[in-house]
Amino acid sequence: MNVLLKNIAFNHDPDLSKTGAFFLRRNETQVVPIPEWSSQCSSDPSCAPAAYVIAALPATLTIKASISCDDQSVTSIYIQAVESPAGTTNILGRVQGIPVNLQNGTSGLVAFQLPDARTRITNAGVRVSNIAWQWQFSIDGENWTDFQQTHHRIYTVREMPTEPWQPKSNSSSEIHVPWTEVLDQACKWATEATDVDAAAAAVTINVFKLGETLVQYSKAASYAYATFNCTKFLQLLTQGFGKGQRVNCSDCATVVSTFSNILGADLSQSTMGNDFTTNPVRTIGSKNWKRRNFSFHEVAWKKNFTATDRIFDACLQVDGDGTPDVSDPNHEALQPINLVFDTGQSNSYKFCLFGSGECDPKPNKAQHRPFGNSPLGFPRISDVGYLKKLREFYDFERWQDRAESRRSLTARLFDPGELGEVFKGWDKLSVTKFTEKNFPHIIEVLFKRRRSSEEFVEITVFEAAPEEKPNDFLLQLLGHFEVLDFTFLEEPAVGDVSFVDPDGVTVLFKRANFIAAVRSVGRLEIVVIAMAAAVDQALGKLKPI
Repeated sequence: MNVLLKNIAFNHDPDLSKTGAFFLRRNETQVVPIPEWSSQCSSDPSCAPAAYVIAALPATLTIKASISCDDQSVTSIYIQAVESPAGTTNILGRVQGIPVNLQNGTSGLVAFQLPDARTRITNAGVRVSNIAWQWQFSIDGENWTDFQQTHHRIYTVREMPTEPWQPKSNSSSEIHVPWTEVLDQACKWATEATDVDAAAAAVTINVFKLGETLVQYSKAASYAYATFNCTKFLQLLTQGFGKGQRVNCSDCATVVSTFSNILGADLSQSTMGNDFTTNPVRTIGSKNWKRRNFSFHEVAWKKNFTATDRIFDACLQVDGDGTPDVSDPNHEALQPINLVFDTGQSNSYKFCLFGSGECDPKPNKAQHRPFGNSPLGFPRISDVGYLKKLREFYDFERWQDRAESRRSLTARLFDPGELGEVFKGWDKLSVTKFTEKNFPHIIEVLFKRRRSSEEFVEITVFEAAPEEKPNDFLLQLLGHFEVLDFTFLEEPAVGDVSFVDPDGVTVLFKRANFIAAVRSVGRLEIVVIAMAAAVDQALGKLKPI
């Protein structure tokens, strides 16, 4: 007699109180079906994942499984599963044996109890666990025969995931259903966390630690614009590049809040500013303490995003020794985790961070970035006061064009061979096209230097429609950089108006109705002025419409 499992469902009821489980996707493009395990699953536990909310576990957890038997004369059979290998324990424990009724050799989905699961999950805290069950059948309920082994990946989180996650949705088109690829990383970072604050703290610390081997601080975002490119950030973690190895405060705030919220925290991305100088800080990827001039700064923020609320900042460490100003040469590194923004005392985030200028919360800018791919420069800056500061700082009224014409934009111009000697030895990794209001064509290209894992350059070119003022958008691009330190680029002459940062690793320019950004986005910085000149020359060679 042959007995087989057909399906196993963990999240078998949309009522959380009955299962303690929530819906899952694998990533942006792949869903996790219900039942989660089927006979087509391999022995890879990630093939059959399930996720549980510790705070919402029922008194006894249950799964549902369907059984088939090739002897159709059998109308009832006992089924159970023991932990495998024998003698080991797993986070869900055993599957309690019960008699299963069969009709024409099949059972349909039948409820099985997991008597050990609630206690084990509660004691384990946040975790990702791989388990295996050895399934057995019996005719008399006493003598058992092994018939099948199944493998599963089990995630346990403190509370129900919060925005941008949608854990109650079973829509295959909803990309904010929690991703197992994010849970893999978030649960690893926050293993054994006892509450959501501890989970968010662990995520914050581990994101900052990425600076030891993988990322470096940047003045502009690479992953968090109008949307959060979570797919590319995961590619950065697994393959080492994604959209580059440079991250800024918006990237860090978005990663911290998104990866903490999947574990049950409730953080948003919110900003402070505008235009202030910090006490000495150590930015992600750096060993040195340095004062920074921030036009704004973004962190993961709790509740109402005001001065009395708490923040988590993975972008930098502050001096926590009680004397954080520049006159004190000694610094005690403090990772801002669950710090009140401003108590007026030395234990507040603002006391440690703020040197001079304006560093007040901007609660009206709080958000949960949705997932997707968007380009640098979006969303458009609408803060009138900030735009006024930008115009004054960059002497906007003095900008003068060197040329005026209308051009067409094609992806061909970004082939390294057509950009001259300066791009010799560089490979094109990706080309992404966007369309935004007043910008019919936006092209973003990521280049990697051959035989190097730490040298990347990103080129983004925007073609402005007639109703768009290119100079205004160039000012917008400058405003998306956390530090206002660009200067006019006089030599070589690039475009009509061009700006370069102090290290020459970012150039922004306008030529006719084109606006371009050329950025070094690898851990190893390279000067991109010659590359920007090559892009400008390629734009100038395009035939007018």
